[in-house]
Amino acid sequence: MNHMADDIHLSKSYASRIFQQETGSSITDYVTAQRLKRVYFLLETTTLSIEEVGRRAGFPNGSYLIQLFRKSAGTTPLQYRQHFERSGRH
Repeated sequence: MNHMADDIHLSKSYASRIFQQETGSSITDYVTAQRLKRVYFLLETTTLSIEEVGRRAGFPNGSYLIQLFRKSAGTTPLQYRQHFERSGRH
């Protein structure tokens, strides 16, 4: 965020406020949502381990990924993948 604010010559707090006004979400929430979209995609299209899926999506550790994923999907990443595979949508 600091680099982005510097690049557009705005303070971090002002850039965050503008982002919130324009998108309706904080930069942190937006980045987390984009990372979770990547997780869903990787779970549906690869056989990577959950830990590797998390790393590739930018999550610092597997437990944090599982916590956020459960909050988003209502299930764990592994359960989501298993359900996706059983449903034949791949």
